[in-house]
Amino acid sequence: MRKSDDGKYKVLGIDKFDGDDWLHETYDTAEEALKEAREKTKEAMSSASDKSIATVFYAYDPKGNYLGGDAWSEDG
Repeated sequence: MRKSDDGKYKVLGIDKFDGDDWLHETYDTAEEALKEAREKTKEAMSSASDKSIATVFYAYDPKGNYLGGDAWSEDG
């Protein structure tokens, strides 16, 4: 699910409480994907009772390499 055959950058959501994961959206650039992953993770943090069970969002490049997005204290 991480790789993209059409050259798009993917943002995946992962529910750390129950283990579900899903494709949130695809983007044309790494910057767009990483920004969205960070914003969605920060948004989900506000309603989580503990970071160990929070929903996080990860950004991936077209080859499936992790770009980031799930850091709790990350600025940007």
